[in-house]
Amino acid sequence: MSRSRRRPGRCRNPNWFGQMAVQLDLGLHRLGFGMEELDHLISDPQWCAEMVPDLMLAHLPSGNDRLSQRNVADRDRFLKMTAQLSGFRKSVAASSGIFLGAEFHFDVVRPGSALFGINPMRGSANPMLPVVTLESRIIQRRHLKAGTRFGYDRSFTAEQDMLVGIVSFGAMDGVLFSPRPGQKISVFLDTHTAPVIGSGGSDTLFVDLSDVPDRACREGQIVSLINHQHDLETCAFEHGITEYELLARLGSRLPRKTCPIVLPPCIGKQGAINTRDQTSR
Repeated sequence: MSRSRRRPGRCRNPNWFGQMAVQLDLGLHRLGFGMEELDHLISDPQWCAEMVPDLMLAHLPSGNDRLSQRNVADRDRFLKMTAQLSGFRKSVAASSGIFLGAEFHFDVVRPGSALFGINPMRGSANPMLPVVTLESRIIQRRHLKAGTRFGYDRSFTAEQDMLVGIVSFGAMDGVLFSPRPGQKISVFLDTHTAPVIGSGGSDTLFVDLSDVPDRACREGQIVSLINHQHDLETCAFEHGITEYELLARLGSRLPRKTCPIVLPPCIGKQGAINTRDQTSR
């Protein structure tokens, strides 16, 4: 039995008076009704009488590529599919679709990953401001002599006397901040940087504090792993994953804190209003 044959029976509830959205499939083949399934759904008089949708939505498979001609074709396909019904709102633009232009906005846009500062347009300058920070603290410091080997399998050797900080963040928090061969990853302490060294553990990582002033790297000092200097895109690249995957990996052990955003001087009230207008249609 097709999805469209099953769906009305699942939705029918005499105690439910909410609004309903119908998702259409434009080629992702993930969720939603295709053209034939939608035709079958509309031909069901009981469905048409009981399940009038408030919103028809779809997702653009190539939305993050603004140069792709498939976006226009997919938009036209969406219009053709939705032309069979009336009295509902339309939505086809998620984060990437918003930046394809007003002809993709329709009645509702659905910004998702862009709200976290992720670049919605592949290969283009990021129009979003960085808004995500990831912070922890130094929980212990160790003075190590040159030649000391440490970490799992004692895989790292101190080439000189060094001050090592133990930061409370590890694989159990979602991301293993461990540099790959030939690559460096740093954390930030105020205006100073400290390279990550050795092999990270489930709850801790090692950072080299040798070049950081003592006042900036005491036990309890806040360490930034993601900030405006070392943003999601940079951090994701260092780990060989996408920004979306990086965000999704950050575990439930991490407390979330929402802070008000202070726009930089170059973005005044008018700019903020224009941005809001573009994403509210």
